[in-house]
Amino acid sequence: MRILIVDDLEANRILLSHLVTLNDHEPIPCGSAEEALQSYREHGADVIFMDVVMPGTDGYSAAKQLKVVVGDDFVPIIFITALQDEDALVRCLEFGDDYLVRPFNQIMFNAKIAAHIRTIELHRKAKKQHAELTYLHSHMLQEQEMAQHVFDHATQINYQNSKSIETYISSASQFNGDVLLVAKALDGGIYIMLGDFTGHGLPAALGSLPLSQSFHSFVDKQLSVGDLAREMNRVLVKFLPDYMFCAAVVGKLNATGDNIKLWTGGLHDSLILDDQFKIQQRIPSQHMPLGILEDNEFDASYSEFDLRPDNKVILYTDGILEACNQEGELFGRSRFESALQLSKCNIDVIRQELYQFMAHQVGEYAQDDDISLVCIHAGEIEFNDDDLGFLDENRSC
Repeated sequence: MRILIVDDLEANRILLSHLVTLNDHEPIPCGSAEEALQSYREHGADVIFMDVVMPGTDGYSAAKQLKVVVGDDFVPIIFITALQDEDALVRCLEFGDDYLVRPFNQIMFNAKIAAHIRTIELHRKAKKQHAELTYLHSHMLQEQEMAQHVFDHATQINYQNSKSIETYISSASQFNGDVLLVAKALDGGIYIMLGDFTGHGLPAALGSLPLSQSFHSFVDKQLSVGDLAREMNRVLVKFLPDYMFCAAVVGKLNATGDNIKLWTGGLHDSLILDDQFKIQQRIPSQHMPLGILEDNEFDASYSEFDLRPDNKVILYTDGILEACNQEGELFGRSRFESALQLSKCNIDVIRQELYQFMAHQVGEYAQDDDISLVCIHAGEIEFNDDDLGFLDENRSC
């Protein structure tokens, strides 16, 4: 360690230099504050012993100037003083880090140096770890940006716009564990798949990549919704680890919008609303989620429902029902279904009501899971090339 010794008396500098050398450290003696500042700028130091009373710039002022030069580095300044009144010692701790009162012995001097060197080593270790963590955080952000770029480009073709479908999607983290896939059928209808992968964040979102890449090729084959679900199940069984699966609804609305076919596996009840936005029919899950069963065990059967022009079909993930407020109370089925009716199925109004429920303070809320809400309007399908019609918000908790 390099130890800067600042004292206007040569005898004191010689004594302190000798004690420093006995501790196997390198002494750097200076006779004034100005000399100490110049020496530190040129050579640096690990510890500074500073006399309090010196002609010209005293030790307190010198310490203040050195602290500015030292900056964010930790270089302890230990005052050496013959003053023993309380005010003088308090000032030593105010402008420096410690003090030694003359006369002192070698044992006390050695103990002071050893204690501060331990602190210096801990500080340097912490600084090194902070630098490593900063690098890792920066590297992680770069990887997330790259992954986000891949996800955006892999899934952007899925947002085929239609006035018949309104959606709200909000992820609990940067990556969404819910997946929404929409594609125009060759016969003018619309295929739609809403899925909720185990967990949330990047691990859950990874499952959406193989589905996004294969969904449209399956749609082009004009498969039934049951066979479409079967094909996606095959993909996920091969891709996902044993502990992951995807609760999902796979559907097809015909071109005239008066008939919808649904394969349901693991999500909460889908809903058909009447012209008063009341629940006309609940459609419970009939199958296991995707990614669990082998192909020979998979059940591709689906249900078919006739629709009137004023019907709405509601699909959603459990992030809505399981949203919590500050007291740990769930938003729940009753509030959700009431919001559907009172808002007349207005997605934006439902979103605001959900946020108000989750809010801990005005403008702040905690979201623990991914949220997806889909409203399918019955009636003849219209596509709009200018407006995607998808409300997609990515938020962190």
